[in-house]
Amino acid sequence: MSDVLLPIAKTPEGRLIHVSERLPAGIQLCCPYCDSGVIKKAGSVRRHHYSHQAGSNCSVSAETLLHDGAKVFLYNSLIKNNPINILVDVASLNSSKTKSLLQRLSLKQISISSKSFYDKPNAEHFLEGTIGTIRADVLSYDSKFRPATDVMAWEIFVTHAVDEGKIAVLDKIKVPFIELAPTEDGLNQYIYQLKSYKGIQFIDDDAILLQSLFEDNKTELIELFKSRMENYVVDDAITKAHLEWQSSKENLLLEQIINEVNARIVHITPSDTIGIMNAKSVIIHPVSQYDLDGIAKGNWAKLESVDCQKYNDKYFVILNKKYQFLSSLGMLKSIYEKLSLSGLLKGLIADDENGTYTKDKLVGVSLTLPVANKSKPVQCNSLLYKYADKKHEVVDVYEFGSKKSKATDIWYMTVNDGVFVDSYEWQLKNILYNLMNYYEIEVHLTANSQNKQKINAIKINGLCDVDSIKDTVLGLFQSAIRTLK
Repeated sequence: MSDVLLPIAKTPEGRLIHVSERLPAGIQLCCPYCDSGVIKKAGSVRRHHYSHQAGSNCSVSAETLLHDGAKVFLYNSLIKNNPINILVDVASLNSSKTKSLLQRLSLKQISISSKSFYDKPNAEHFLEGTIGTIRADVLSYDSKFRPATDVMAWEIFVTHAVDEGKIAVLDKIKVPFIELAPTEDGLNQYIYQLKSYKGIQFIDDDAILLQSLFEDNKTELIELFKSRMENYVVDDAITKAHLEWQSSKENLLLEQIINEVNARIVHITPSDTIGIMNAKSVIIHPVSQYDLDGIAKGNWAKLESVDCQKYNDKYFVILNKKYQFLSSLGMLKSIYEKLSLSGLLKGLIADDENGTYTKDKLVGVSLTLPVANKSKPVQCNSLLYKYADKKHEVVDVYEFGSKKSKATDIWYMTVNDGVFVDSYEWQLKNILYNLMNYYEIEVHLTANSQNKQKINAIKINGLCDVDSIKDTVLGLFQSAIRTLK
């Protein structure tokens, strides 16, 4: 008699059933491998299984039993729309933000539900389904009306991974797949480990993965987050607060400083405020390979005109009808960064050329400009003309970069997480034109490697300089402290 413990059996109609399924009374079952009769054994000690009847010499391998049992269990779970647990190694994730968060929590593995990325109540599933020239362990279609684009393949990994030829076919016909390594869990269950995948949006999308991750593991993650953060944040904050306020003498000194500073600033007039704003002109220059020594007192000229002209299929920013920048891209990046850090600039993200709202192009900026003869800051948009009638969104811009296209060998500018800056030469022309309406601007002339006069910096006179205001306010505090001493 065979001692093979079968996780699956075959009905008279040829259907494979898992030992976890309920069966009609009196149904005759046989072994899928040797066709001998089997009976179900479901005790409370040993793992549930089908057992061969007397006289069987079935010798199927343990690897085959694990593969087929996990495959049928997965298939049954899918047709019943029951979730299965999938373990994912954090190191295998492509989503950088999610991966970074999980690693900071010292998590090496997370548990997710199959419904997180395949929750299709009307789906149709096929055990050993065929598509194209390949056969998948389980094939799922979103519905009975199934175009080839709404299909997904499930593969079980025990001893052999999905071969390269099969992956190539799935990729060619655009069928996403997921490969799972099963482990027996309890009396009649399996836990699946994610081994590989391709084309599964859930794994590659930060928003979807984070949402699913916290839905599936909310309680555990909250407790883990608390335990990790208490030592580094809560305890440190309490200790710091205690040290700062433990002495009544220190409290009294702080009150005296506040009163002294209030006494000094209570009489500041609007003209004084403008004086602080104008205390220091804003000088902006990009970091480049050119020597910028002496830029503060070098060869400056008043900016009187700015244009954008085309030569040999490329646009150039022309200042005072004859000068160009050493680097237009570097200059725009430096202007946007300086104004953004000063809180005076926000980005405008607009529709793409086809009208689809993708948030993938920076097409201008929104400016908040403090002007000396105005009672409140001036609001204006520096927007590319071709997007004037298109919907756009105002966003914070916090990261500025540049990349070189491998296809065209041309440099282009990005902001935030790689958002493309459309027509950076025209954006540079536009923002300079807007700034000229409210401030006197000077340009710094320098000689390039061909001894031609180029512009490597600009000076905006009258613009609120954040560093100057900080220095002024800090000086008030320092003066108050010296008075108390």
